Amino acid sequence: MKIIVSILVLVINTVSGVVTERSKLYLYEVGTLPTFGYSVLWEENTLFMGSIRSNTDSSINTGAVYVFNKLNEQWVQTDHFWPSDVQRGDFFGYSISKISDLMIVGAPQESNVEVFSGAAYVFQHNGNEWIQISKLKSELPIRYEFFGHTVHENNDRIMVGSTKGIYEFRVNDGVWTMSDFLSSSNPSDSYFFSFDAKDNVMVTADMSDSTLGYRNGSVYLFELKNDSWVNTEQLFPSVMQEDISFGYSVAFDGDRIAVGAIRSYINGPESGSVYIFEKVNGNWVETNIIHPAVPEEHMFFGFSLFLDENKLLVGAPGNAIEDANSYVFEFHLVDSTWIQTAVYQSSNVDPQDRFGTKVTQRGSEVLVTATGAFDEDEQAFAAYFFDNDFIFASGFNQLNEP
Repeated sequence: MKIIVSILVLVINTVSGVVTERSKLYLYEVGTLPTFGYSVLWEENTLFMGSIRSNTDSSINTGAVYVFNKLNEQWVQTDHFWPSDVQRGDFFGYSISKISDLMIVGAPQESNVEVFSGAAYVFQHNGNEWIQISKLKSELPIRYEFFGHTVHENNDRIMVGSTKGIYEFRVNDGVWTMSDFLSSSNPSDSYFFSFDAKDNVMVTADMSDSTLGYRNGSVYLFELKNDSWVNTEQLFPSVMQEDISFGYSVAFDGDRIAVGAIRSYINGPESGSVYIFEKVNGNWVETNIIHPAVPEEHMFFGFSLFLDENKLLVGAPGNAIEDANSYVFEFHLVDSTWIQTAVYQSSNVDPQDRFGTKVTQRGSEVLVTATGAFDEDEQAFAAYFFDNDFIFASGFNQLNEP
């Protein structure tokens, strides 16, 4: 049975069963390498988009953050910014977060102290533009730490991810200083890549954990107790596979944890999997392993995640080297089973577009970035908006196959 009611205008290619975009968001930047939308922050009628290889006034291929505002139902670029000391290859804009009126932006390949040791920058809006007010570094920067690959706000604290773990910063008299460090028992052998937080719980993953198998990976839960972070649990995938990048992406909504393993080979090389953990009788347990209805090799399923209660969006931008297809898949939880309910794809399909690099939703709108997408007609880089407002009933099956 197929029960899909479209409230807004939804374009569905009935031949392929694929949802195509309603509109596009364009970045007009001449001479910039494609990476538009490597990070996204969506607030009401404002969008912040990171482009890690954009050119700046001082150098090329440095990275920048672009600001778009919705004016008369149209998205218009209103600002862009970068740090004062940005250098070529810093990857500024790789991650974005916001705390009150402050913007935090990661530059994980910043190399002022050590090669690719990384940095995070704090900006404040002065009424006219975004002004840099602080630069954050790890306490003892090391080569290839990639400090700033993830940034997050939690309880007025700035959390900055690195391969060693997560650094917490607090402000005192306008100065941000490191106040805590979250990691495994052996940070030097860890490779943390992503994390998410809600309320007083932080979820992160160590992709190199070999407790149950070589680089099988694990998830760590930290809880804020007595003003300090305490590791309360470590979770492992049930399928023992080596070097699957378990934890490349993490999404946490308080009740569930979704973990992407983009190189999982359950359905073929680099096909990918998403593991779901839920709290049952006070204990976190794995409840599902999710795959698309029609899996493909090298699709990197689980590259990006958006989790909101009973809904999950999964990006699969594909391995461009293998000319793999790019998709975003939508799932809904129905009677304890995650059912695939839609497949999103851009109208101008190109394996090099990396459609699904990031996916997020606000209200009934879904935004998907494609960091390799270039619109030849507009001579601009593109991201994609989709309408999404469905009504489901118990017993719902998945979108009909052609």
